[in-house]
Amino acid sequence: MNFKTTFFLAVAFLGLVLGYTMFRPSDASGPVASDSSRPRAPDDVARSVWTDEPGKIVKIVCRRKGEDEDWVFEKQEEKDDGGQGEWRITAPFDAPAVRWEIEGIARQLTGLKHDVSYKIGDGGVTLAQAGLEPPLVRVILTDEKDKSVRVDVGTQASSNTTYVRVDEGDVIFEAKASLKGLVKPKALDYRDKALWSFDDKHATRVEIVDHTDGRDVNYVLVRSGGRWMFESPVSTRATSKVDQMLTSMKNLRVAEWVKNRSGRLAAFGLAPPTVSVRVTVTEEVEVDAEPAEKTEADSDETDTTDTAEKTEADSDETDTTDTAKKTEVRTDVYEIHLSDRSPIGEDTKTFVSFGDEAFVGTIMKTVADKFRPVMSEWREMRIAATGLKSASKIDMTTAEGRTILVKRDGQWFFDEEDMSADASQVSDWLQKLSGLQAVAFVDGEVKDLKEFGLDAPKADIRLTIPGVEDVERITIGGYTDAQTKRLIFVRRNQVASVAKVRASDGESLIRSPLAFRDRTVINVPSDRVQRVHLQVNNAFAEGRTDITLERRDDKWVMTAPVEAPARQDDAGELADSLANLQAAAVVGSGDTASSFGLHTPTSTVTLTYVPLESPTEQTPPALESLRLDVTEHDGKIYARLDGVDVVYELARSFYDRLVAEYRVGEVIVFDDEIVRSFTIRQGSEEHVFERTDATWRYKAEPDLPLDQEKVTNLLLQLHDMKTDRFVVYSTEDLSPYGLADPFLIVTVELEDGSSAVLHVSNRTCSTDPQQRRYAGSSGVSGVFLLSPDTVDRLSVSLADLEAG
Repeated sequence: MNFKTTFFLAVAFLGLVLGYTMFRPSDASGPVASDSSRPRAPDDVARSVWTDEPGKIVKIVCRRKGEDEDWVFEKQEEKDDGGQGEWRITAPFDAPAVRWEIEGIARQLTGLKHDVSYKIGDGGVTLAQAGLEPPLVRVILTDEKDKSVRVDVGTQASSNTTYVRVDEGDVIFEAKASLKGLVKPKALDYRDKALWSFDDKHATRVEIVDHTDGRDVNYVLVRSGGRWMFESPVSTRATSKVDQMLTSMKNLRVAEWVKNRSGRLAAFGLAPPTVSVRVTVTEEVEVDAEPAEKTEADSDETDTTDTAEKTEADSDETDTTDTAKKTEVRTDVYEIHLSDRSPIGEDTKTFVSFGDEAFVGTIMKTVADKFRPVMSEWREMRIAATGLKSASKIDMTTAEGRTILVKRDGQWFFDEEDMSADASQVSDWLQKLSGLQAVAFVDGEVKDLKEFGLDAPKADIRLTIPGVEDVERITIGGYTDAQTKRLIFVRRNQVASVAKVRASDGESLIRSPLAFRDRTVINVPSDRVQRVHLQVNNAFAEGRTDITLERRDDKWVMTAPVEAPARQDDAGELADSLANLQAAAVVGSGDTASSFGLHTPTSTVTLTYVPLESPTEQTPPALESLRLDVTEHDGKIYARLDGVDVVYELARSFYDRLVAEYRVGEVIVFDDEIVRSFTIRQGSEEHVFERTDATWRYKAEPDLPLDQEKVTNLLLQLHDMKTDRFVVYSTEDLSPYGLADPFLIVTVELEDGSSAVLHVSNRTCSTDPQQRRYAGSSGVSGVFLLSPDTVDRLSVSLADLEAG
């Protein structure tokens, strides 16, 4: 390519660029302005559309194209909210407006800038082409000095510029802003979706009319003593559901405002509404006090006042004087009406109106549901009054008698007998009474006590509560159904409603005087217990077993029927449980002991201890004893302390401890280090193992190689063998136990010539659930039981003991 060709191509390219620039289509809807009609700011810096920019805007009037009414937004008197002020819609209706959206209109318009403008009539963009004849939106801004300016908004010149005209001037500005959404389609779109602001803690009254079932049900609640009470349809306490409803009321916001063109509410299901809620809020507020009128004396005094001019200091003092304040009570009412209808296609919402307004909004159904009372949730189902736990007197009458308990110095006593009551039982009973809940109520005046079994109640309970003038009375009547007996009638004081309570809950409160008796059976310091004597029925042999355990040098030993080591942990736990014995219940008196099987106790325990009085050095401690009769009767454990006219029910775990084994369970005693040989004979089969120079040999086959470790382990298993139960502690006649001719005999011979022998019977104990075998030992008196697993360990298999 030569130089001429390159030159002509460059000229052609420049011509194309110039032609495109001159004749390219304009983004505006009108013709492109000529250079003379498209003035630019120096250096292309955008300029304000205002020659005299307005001040702080306090009023905005808008009218959209095709509308016949103005929308007027006015800023109200500023409050103590950081100078923000508050906007209201004053036309075409009166309502609070969303501040940031109104101020957004003013902010966008007062900040408009341009770098392109067209003088009307100069052949540039016309008013019609700019969408300004008439304008799409006309806005009049009024500032705090009452100066008003008008802005006409036309069509978009481009995606980010808009044609505007100011004060009907002769210039069309191409404002550098997209004003397409400057004004919303409906005036209602500017209405604040938050309805009000009040402190729900100052709400004093709630009235709800529920027309859900076609008939009006009126609910009236009042705040009394810090809590809500129903006045209608029944007089009773309310739950925290009322507070939750008030929180929803306080924070209520509409999802969307709906224009009610006809002004008729019936089309929205609001004439009548399904539910109406009216909340009264009463609170003390501070207001400026009006200056008092001057009296004649004041005037005289004024007349004689020195009329000298005030000094600068006097003026300052006057300026800083606080305006006098006074407090007055203000009452406000907030009211909403709920429909059961939803907007088309929006089933999760429902219509709502407020007070006597014709405007309608929508809210979520989940919110609307919080305003419909559900008595099983809104009504306090707990029956008794609060504060029962602080009662100072209990007076209860049941079929078993009358119980009067009084509280003195923090302790409960039987009133007439001045005898201590069991504090834990009284506390437990008060806790149950305090938490007693209804599953339903029968509302209306009680005309026939017999209908509810209240003429002859199962229990009549009266409580005196400090600070409460009237006695709190709870009456437990009859069953709601005599056949099922699942629910029972309960009435509080003389209220017009009778509760239905689970029978198990109501019956748990019906207690005899014995139920509150002190459940302490024995209470002595456990470290002072010296001796425990047990007489228990022998479960593995005929008759009873007498066992005596004594503390010697802080160790327990068995002294009867034989001298033997005792199981230290088990004996210590027995002594501790006896020294601090608590009953599960007090069930009867001494004259009813036979009905609990205590005329023939299965066990008797005698506890001997050192009394608390410290003896002198010259006088040894005089021991004292307590005797406790214990029996198992009808699957329960009962006891009676000698000299105490009370029958106790005890825990089964205590009874199991009484009949446990306290003798150490070693059954064959020898030193495994000095064993010379041991023999295991079972029937006609005998195995003898001899040890020479620490090597075990099988006597019948001395050359048979043995696994030394396995033989040693067999001996150790024999050495460590124990029993969990002695049948008898001493006996000379072994024949009843099959031990006169045992099927298994183990003999251990020691280097000093002594021996230990274990005999195992082929008979099992018939009364033993584990089916253990009788056994005896030359070094241990008595007969004991060995489990089948323990006996199986003594079986000898030469094949297993052979080396390799």
